Amino acid sequence: MCDPANSRYFLTLRYILSNITEKGGSVINNIFLTGKIQMGKSTLINRILAGFPGKVAGFRTLPYVENGQINGFYIESISEKPRPKELAFIARCRDNDHWEAFPLIFEQLGTSILKNSLAQEPDLIILDELGFFERNAMQFHIQVFEVLNSPIPVLGVLKQYDDKFLNAIRRREDVELITITERNREEMFQILEKRLEEVMSSVGLDGKKPGVV
Repeated sequence: MCDPANSRYFLTLRYILSNITEKGGSVINNIFLTGKIQMGKSTLINRILAGFPGKVAGFRTLPYVENGQINGFYIESISEKPRPKELAFIARCRDNDHWEAFPLIFEQLGTSILKNSLAQEPDLIILDELGFFERNAMQFHIQVFEVLNSPIPVLGVLKQYDDKFLNAIRRREDVELITITERNREEMFQILEKRLEEVMSSVGLDGKKPGVV
């Protein structure tokens, strides 16, 4: 009988959890927003970026709307020419509200976006968002940790979901989580703006400060 604990998937995940997550240092330069859906997390990031004078890379996951309904999500690079949506779907809604994830898109396109983001040496990398559609995309997981281990500040969104990959990010010493609610999001925008300014200063980018929209 096959033991799932000995499968390649679990062995790779065990490596990620036991090795990569312990590289976090005492300097917090990775900030993630979290909270319930539709609390304006991505909107806050967009507001920050609207006044940010530095070079930005990373990715966004965006909804695909058909006939007024969200029928899918696709991944898009922030700094590169976007691919056709048909080649970038990370999930599609099938019959009876069943969602089908496409981890291969994360493994190929997502990993490529993150590698290129590091190569561009930007002032800030956006990871919007990390969730459960990529739960089986192990190469993408590894590349996310490569980004978090880099000295480049990260601003992202972390879905409120109990998952080994997401929990490994939450446990990192160099990660700060900011919970967004409907009541506190304006206050959190001010705090986030200040925290990002502190992060940029801590890594020697004092002149690169986010602006107020």
